[in-house]
Amino acid sequence: GSPQGAFATGLLAAFVATPCTGPFMAAAMGAALLLPVLPAMALFVALGIGIALPFLAIAFVPVLRRLLPKPGAWMVHFRRWMALPMALTAAALLWLASRLGGATCPPPGRRGPPARTGDAHQPPAFCSWVRRTLSLSTALSGVSACASTSCSDW
Repeated sequence: GSPQGAFATGLLAAFVATPCTGPFMAAAMGAALLLPVLPAMALFVALGIGIALPFLAIAFVPVLRRLLPKPGAWMVHFRRWMALPMALTAAALLWLASRLGGATCPPPGRRGPPARTGDAHQPPAFCSWVRRTLSLSTALSGVSACASTSCSDW
């Protein structure tokens, strides 16, 4: 309930929401580079109002605050269920990064195919990082543990 706690929560929310607003901000930045100064500023003001409006509405309209769900055990279940799509998204992004990298991860002790930078003796850095920090069995066990935990608590 302290002002510092509220500020930290808002800071965390802004940090977490940044990837979600990225596509809108990219379009706004592109438009701002092409527009004159006043329309570009109006664009960012409109974007800021649009992001802030739901929070302002909840803060100043008591009826909306009463419609919000109350905290409780359902939040734990919801968090665990939402961990599954997050883990699957991370796995999909790792797969996409490996496909876009144009190289496969070599087995330990063997050198990989030539990197695109022309260095024929070094495996791609991403593949070596993945091999050191995460194996497929570790990733799958983490996803299955997440799924089994969220299913067992219902």
